[in-house]
Amino acid sequence: MASDRTARPERRRHPRAVVGIPVEVVRRELPQEDPNRVVCLHVTDLSRTGAGAVVYRPLPNEDRVTLFFPPLGSSEASDTRGHVVRCEGRDDHWEVGIRFEAPLPDEKRIAAT
Repeated sequence: MASDRTARPERRRHPRAVVGIPVEVVRRELPQEDPNRVVCLHVTDLSRTGAGAVVYRPLPNEDRVTLFFPPLGSSEASDTRGHVVRCEGRDDHWEVGIRFEAPLPDEKRIAAT
């Protein structure tokens, strides 16, 4: 059975690279002492304007987040602000889509190799 996502027309303007990156996310609207403020997720695809990821607890739609990307290859670690645009439950995890507040610079783009 096809998921709802496969039936939708493609709206992305920037191609996504398939990646596998563990990323720490800070939920900006929660207080610093809240134990749910920092979430670990696994980015599965990435473009200049957003990311798809897997997480093991749900993130509310429109949740404002900051993603902390580890250094990759010769690039430095970086952080990117965005917000959750979807969170769909699966068997033992959730698939989330995050739209970045500003596109990643071309030189920071991550390509699948």
